[in-house]
Amino acid sequence: MEDTKTEQQNKKDYNKAVKILNISKKEQIDAIESEHKQAIIAAKEQFNILPKDYASNKELVIMIGYVLETGKNGTKAISYCAETKQKTTNWIKDVAKQKVNDSFKQALMEYENNAVILAMIENKIYCEKDIFNKTVTGALTKLSNQMKVSKQIDTLKARIVVLEQSLADRKAGNDWKPEALKLSEAGKSIREIAAQLGVSKSTAGDFLKKKK
Repeated sequence: MEDTKTEQQNKKDYNKAVKILNISKKEQIDAIESEHKQAIIAAKEQFNILPKDYASNKELVIMIGYVLETGKNGTKAISYCAETKQKTTNWIKDVAKQKVNDSFKQALMEYENNAVILAMIENKIYCEKDIFNKTVTGALTKLSNQMKVSKQIDTLKARIVVLEQSLADRKAGNDWKPEALKLSEAGKSIREIAAQLGVSKSTAGDFLKKKK
């Protein structure tokens, strides 16, 4: 019994010792990384290397809004923001290569109720994971590409509605009416319209009188 208690105590003491070692290791790593960062900063100052520019959250909001409004790609969105905020050429280059971070994700969240975003979601095109796995330029361009596909789907949906209505009109015998309106606007008489479309004069006349 005593041997069992001793064994359990040994395990507890061992686990405690390992925990202390792990904490010490982490502190040493943090200290080395901090020292390394400071050394890099000092080296940049020594050789006059300017720090990289980053887009702020507000600037990212502007870029995303520009894409959603115009459908333009990431390069044009960054250039637009640079022009608006009077940024330098170096800023454009640095931001273009900047990796997507939490600031970008927060900026995109501000548009979660945007009509374009909602349409993309409805069309099952919107994919944040695909957008976030990019540089800022790539993310904005991917958003633009998803928008284009979503709009193509909307166009196809609209065409389907027109075709379905056309089919319904044909089944109901009303498919001649759009053409009758065109002929009437072109100055054709009711008699000419009826003869050309194969309907009675009274039927064509009644329809066109209602449309006047």
